[in-house]
Amino acid sequence: MSCRNEKSTSSRVIRKVCHPKFALDKLNEETQKARRAGSPPPTMEFIQRLTRKKQQAYYAYTEKVIKANPDLAKLFVEMVDAQRALKRYEEQN
Repeated sequence: MSCRNEKSTSSRVIRKVCHPKFALDKLNEETQKARRAGSPPPTMEFIQRLTRKKQQAYYAYTEKVIKANPDLAKLFVEMVDAQRALKRYEEQN
């Protein structure tokens, strides 16, 4: 995983955005191809489609690890709840 802080143009809220390394590697590869061809850069949605099989394997492994570690499962639920609360806050403001 690789994470960075991002702030959207119309918001003061800084969010940590994380992507798996395989997705970032594919993004770099496709960006180079686009530059050589004079095409626009790829979107993350496009990269997600290209890496769908790796994503599924990644999510299956993550699920297995979380299920095997109750403390990690609790932290994961707390993280998801916090992300949902942040999304609701951003939609209201």
